[in-house]
Amino acid sequence: MTAEQRRSAVTYGQESAAVSEHRACRWLGVHRAPVRYVATPRRDDGPLRERLQQLAGDHPRWGVPLLTWQLRREGWDDNHKRLERVYRNAGFAVRNRVRGGGGARVVPVCGLPGDRHQPKRLIAITETGDRHQPKYAPAAAARSVQG
Repeated sequence: MTAEQRRSAVTYGQESAAVSEHRACRWLGVHRAPVRYVATPRRDDGPLRERLQQLAGDHPRWGVPLLTWQLRREGWDDNHKRLERVYRNAGFAVRNRVRGGGGARVVPVCGLPGDRHQPKRLIAITETGDRHQPKYAPAAAARSVQG
């Protein structure tokens, strides 16, 4: 049974038996709060969405907190949760920066088997893969200093 059906059943019970809302709800086993609830119509999100789109285009690295701050400075009196909902439903998101991969790093390595006469050897380590699952490929580094 939907809330609207409950409201109409309570109203019918009140009118037919000439009893109070409290008693009609008690007879039907319905709480009074949903019967008394009056829904408020939602405001149009169009102007807010357009302004968010303009701000997101001007400042692509700004997230919801900075956009909320800017809109409040401009006179928008909307809840931060509403702004976040409109932002998310409009499909905006902060773009992640693509960071450059690091090339080869030269690392001194000690204690490898057969290093009795050469205590330190240079090995170049090349990073591949993404930043969450890096893969390392060791390669022998060429020494530039001749001795």
